[in-house]
Parts: sequence; C-alpha cells; structure tokens
Amino acid sequence: MANADPLAQLRDIHIPTSIDWGWYGFIALIIVSVLLIISWLIIYYRRKTLFRREALQELAAIEHFQQQTNTQQLLSSCNQLLRRVCLTLYPTEQVASLTGQAWLEFLDQHSKKKQKNFSQGVGKILADGLYQEHIAAFDDQALIKQIRLWIQEK
Repeated sequence: MANADPLAQLRDIHIPTSIDWGWYGFIALIIVSVLLIISWLIIYYRRKTLFRREALQELAAIEHFQQQTNTQQLLSSCNQLLRRVCLTLYPTEQVASLTGQAWLEFLDQHSKKKQKNFSQGVGKILADGLYQEHIAAFDDQALIKQIRLWIQEK
C-alpha cells in the first residue's frame, strides 16, 4: 500500500554540524601575533642600529683614506662623524653648541666606561688640533680605535 501522504516519506532536513573554529582561531591568532611582534622587533632593531652601522662604515672609510689626507682633514672628519652620531642620539640643544673641552667632556660623560679618553686621553687632539696650523704628532690609529669603541657602545 502506498502511503497517501507524500510528505510522510520525506525525512527531516539535517543541518550539518558546525565546525568549532574557536580553538583553531585562537591558535592562529596567537601565531600571527607572535610573527607580527617578531617582525616589528626586527624592524625596530634595524632602524635603531642603522646610524651605528653607517657611522662605523664611514669611520672605516676615514681610516682607509687617512694616508691620503692631511691631519687637519682626518681630525675634521672624525669630529664631524662624532657630532652627527651625537645629534642622532641626543637633543640638538645639548650637543650643537659644545666646543673644545666641553665637547670632549660630553663624549666622556656619554661613554659607558666613563673613562676620560677624549678629554684627557688620545681624543684630546680633537679639541687642540682642529684649529692649529702645526699639529704635534699623535697616534691616529689609537684615535680611530677610540672613536670606533665609542660608537659601538651606542
């Protein structure tokens, strides 16, 4: 016998069970967040140390060409490099007006070792020799080494 009601033969519509994306979404969110934080830290570190890498490259160029330049040019180049680094790191008002002994003391104060390598050591030539016509002999390699160490501390 055939069923007279055609709707009786139909079954209920079954809705597929929903996939619970809660945990998967949470794990994916954590992974994406960690990757974003790591990439941000890498970019931040590269930008923060870019000036140092460029300054050290310029110092290497100064060192390479020191034989071809006179003492005045060497001292001027080293002093300008130190000023640019300081203007990058410290407020302009604090750095721009410094000259002579005050400039060297500033460099010593902002050294991590707090030694007086500029005001009383090899760096003293930066204040004394820049404007002298005849400069007494000094250890240019020691000066460049001291400048390199100072920049690397930053």
